[in-house]
Amino acid sequence: YNKKPIVSFGEGINYMTDTTNEYFKWDSIVRVVEIFDAYYIYVSDNKAIILPKHAVDYKERQKFDDFVINLGIHKKYNY
Repeated sequence: YNKKPIVSFGEGINYMTDTTNEYFKWDSIVRVVEIFDAYYIYVSDNKAIILPKHAVDYKERQKFDDFVINLGIHKKYNY
């Protein structure tokens, strides 16, 4: 069992675990909520991918942050 999801970013987000493989285009992402240790990537008003920050290396995380901020779908909370 692989506890760490595999995530890749490009024209969208490809999110893979041992039990799922999902792809979402950027224009289908409703919002991204960032908290201390994770991102909640909402693909609808009531469904989110929970992405632990440790699952993405630092440089990719910085690119992701910049990208979603520029899209205007990023919210950050300090808890």
